[in-house]
Amino acid sequence: MRFKKNQAVQKIKKGAKATSNSAIKIKVNDIRALQPFIYQGGQGMRICVLDHAEKMTVAAANALLKTLEEPQAQVHLFLISDTPAQLLPTIKSRVQQLALQTIEPTVAVDYVTQALGHTINREAVGTAAIEQLIQLANGAPLAAIALAQAPWYSKRSLWLTTWQALRSGKRSGVAASDYWQGQLNIKEFIQLSELMLLDIRRVCLGLVELQKDVNLSTILATYHPTDSGLEAFASSVQQTKIALQQNVQEKFAYDKLMQELASL
Repeated sequence: MRFKKNQAVQKIKKGAKATSNSAIKIKVNDIRALQPFIYQGGQGMRICVLDHAEKMTVAAANALLKTLEEPQAQVHLFLISDTPAQLLPTIKSRVQQLALQTIEPTVAVDYVTQALGHTINREAVGTAAIEQLIQLANGAPLAAIALAQAPWYSKRSLWLTTWQALRSGKRSGVAASDYWQGQLNIKEFIQLSELMLLDIRRVCLGLVELQKDVNLSTILATYHPTDSGLEAFASSVQQTKIALQQNVQEKFAYDKLMQELASL
């Protein structure tokens, strides 16, 4: 989501992917950490988003009450919850409730199909491809459209081919790096790699791959990356993201990623 220059956003999203929702707790210190953001001076809209709001402790909810009772101009708080009944009555009485329903799959498919005009990157697509996009986007039609229009989405099979060529020694990391630099910028290649890594992990865990239009399952039928290899490559991707924020040269980042991909 993008905000105008005079807007700011603060978000509390507790728990990593490996943490179950039952283990999530929003504590009083989390709410107190919002106070400087909420009460800071200056102009412009400020937005606070609390995911899993029902996970607030009683102390956290009480700390939030003062802010809700004395709203600041241009400050908007969004409390997101799948089980709003678990919110304290005092919290619910001070907010406006807006029910958000899951979009029906058929509605999502029709919307994405119409938006894309039956093509993805100038290639005709069927319902199965649209359904795959929606699944990869976790059911969000707008995210599915953005995914289809991403320059890297059509290069997923090429990523697999490069991986196999690197792993077998048929292509050097430097050659692969030089080639991909002409295809995608490093940030786009990272997005592509993250999606491929997600599906590789799924198959290695015995789950069905999300991408039915690439030969991922065929490749993994004869070769499974080790858990340590998967973790090493995922770690390298994250380290590359950090390095890019420190103005590391794109070629250097690409070279390093290709070396790690060869070891996957």
